[in-house]
Amino acid sequence: MPRAADYGEDDAVIAALEACRAQARAVIQRDTAIDRDIATGDPAFRGAPGLDWRSEGDLDLIQNMDQFETGRRYDRIVADCMRRKGYAPAAEEPES
Repeated sequence: MPRAADYGEDDAVIAALEACRAQARAVIQRDTAIDRDIATGDPAFRGAPGLDWRSEGDLDLIQNMDQFETGRRYDRIVADCMRRKGYAPAAEEPES
């Protein structure tokens, strides 16, 4: 998860990071609602070809994969948002 320390710790950075986190949460919630609607209309939809969501072991795997990918997507959304605001992690060179 992107942290303020990755970008600097002044008030402007913290405010920008909080705004980006809120944006990422909104996007994830929207996409989760869309996926839920699709799954409701199509019980076969579970987003994991070759796995059977009715199997407890496969269901655990599917849920873990979904959580992992959601976390990665959240981090990408926050990082992209921060770049658009002109901030880059300390390890990266800012764009000129």
